[in-house]
Amino acid sequence: MTSADQHTYDQINGIRRFVRDTLMPFYRQLDRVNNGREAAKVLVTFLTNCGVTDQLLVWRDRAIEAGDLSQASQPEQTWQTFCNLLDEYVTILGDRVFNAPDFLALLQAGFEGANYSQIPSTLDQVTISESGIIQMNNRKITFMIGATDKSMPDTTLPSHLLNDKDRQKLVLPEGEYLGDDGILTLQGEPYLNYMAFMTPSERLIFSYPINAGDDAQNQLSPYVARIQKHFNLEKQVHHATPKAEETDVTTYVGTKRATLRHLVQASNDSRERSVSSVHRGNTFTSH
Repeated sequence: MTSADQHTYDQINGIRRFVRDTLMPFYRQLDRVNNGREAAKVLVTFLTNCGVTDQLLVWRDRAIEAGDLSQASQPEQTWQTFCNLLDEYVTILGDRVFNAPDFLALLQAGFEGANYSQIPSTLDQVTISESGIIQMNNRKITFMIGATDKSMPDTTLPSHLLNDKDRQKLVLPEGEYLGDDGILTLQGEPYLNYMAFMTPSERLIFSYPINAGDDAQNQLSPYVARIQKHFNLEKQVHHATPKAEETDVTTYVGTKRATLRHLVQASNDSRERSVSSVHRGNTFTSH
């Protein structure tokens, strides 16, 4: 017997001993319980004796040492969710006859519907702003939304009671001044936008809607067009609704509600055009 065979043999024996010495007594205890309350107690005792709680603490402490507070909170949240589900089960069904399949289904549904706290805002957060104001330079990723030629640069001149020539002739007392005139505002547009472009430290993403309504189409901002030409960047087009025959659906995957909405859209498109929406890899499947 080679060393590899011996290693495999030892692993198989280890699994066999674990099932014999650990799982089988647990299953026999569950078979002898009279109600859900006793079953919950047996389950918690089994997990504790097997070191599940200790391992969760090890994972938490390891993540804290690595500075990953988000990862560190996950074991605690998972165990707390489990305990809350057991408490509710015992309160509602604790005195009824224990049914293992129903109990497992309730736990699975509870974990799927549980609410978990979000990543701490000190680690990751989304800030909505506009390009025409001073920005913080501590962002990792910046999304410039609506980067069309009508918004970058913003050609809308501010409306004033006096036009630019009248404002130049106006003499104000010392220490008082008027806002920038239209020409100066337009001259500062590239500076304001470029300052916004410099805010992220890792990625800068531009997006803009192609459809402008009334069969018109938007054009890419000249600022972005120059960046695209200089770095030879490829423009990516993403449709608002998926087609049934699309094979790459990663752009439509998000939250459960958003993903389900796109799945329904692909299903409707498949039904209306009699196109199969079943593909290999990442797929939408319609029936």
